[in-house]
Amino acid sequence: MRTTLLKRAIVAGVGAVILIGVTVYAATSVTIGVGTFPHFEPFGGPATITTRTLSISANEVLGWHQHPGVGAYTIVKTGTLTLEDGCGGEVVYPPGSAFVERPGRVHRGKAGAVPVETVQTFVVPAGLAFSVNAPQSCGAPLAVEECANNGWTAFTYPRTFSNQADCVNYVREGRVTGCTIPPTAPANLAISRTGSAVQLTWSVPPSGATGYVVRAGSAPGQSNYVDYETGSTANTLAATAPPGTYYVRVHARNACGLSGASNEFTLVIP
Repeated sequence: MRTTLLKRAIVAGVGAVILIGVTVYAATSVTIGVGTFPHFEPFGGPATITTRTLSISANEVLGWHQHPGVGAYTIVKTGTLTLEDGCGGEVVYPPGSAFVERPGRVHRGKAGAVPVETVQTFVVPAGLAFSVNAPQSCGAPLAVEECANNGWTAFTYPRTFSNQADCVNYVREGRVTGCTIPPTAPANLAISRTGSAVQLTWSVPPSGATGYVVRAGSAPGQSNYVDYETGSTANTLAATAPPGTYYVRVHARNACGLSGASNEFTLVIP
């Protein structure tokens, strides 16, 4: 199957996030309000805004996690909160402090001898969680400077890097996409045909994508015919194909990696 035409994008929100489970701690979260922003420009689509209070018991240590979207805008009302970075280092925030827990950066909070109460606001692509559990790890890099002087070798979340340039490219692309993990798989792949001309369409993942990979093979799951990077956010692709049977799938891509496969569509051209 040979690609002959790419159409322009029909784009949904950006900011790759998958909820991988929530661990229950003694900390108590109380939602103050939730609202939907119809179109949030950094995500290119709707966003959910959530404000909550988080009460942390004395001497409690929260689990490692990261906040997708824009991170967590945090005010410390009472107590002293220590924020430990997954890459090492701690910052202490006394009562009255305000700061941003940077998006995608693995960290955890710790209370001292006095219970801590915070107020937090999150903005994430609509339908996604504002907090995601993560293993104790270093990442994601958020500034080009963090990649310098072999700094790139320290990062393990959401992936490792092959060299400094790889790390720098991730940071630069991530600043645009806001990704923290690879996107979810596209859905509803469908193919229409007129003679040898075919039109592929699929649903944009809720987490968004910066591009897609179209794969086709002579048997289910294979890619011996086509392994094509679209280089576009468009969720449609026009192509031509000679007679044969094609097993076609689409993967979504962002700065953090490649998604799993969409549903597989069997295309038969007599």
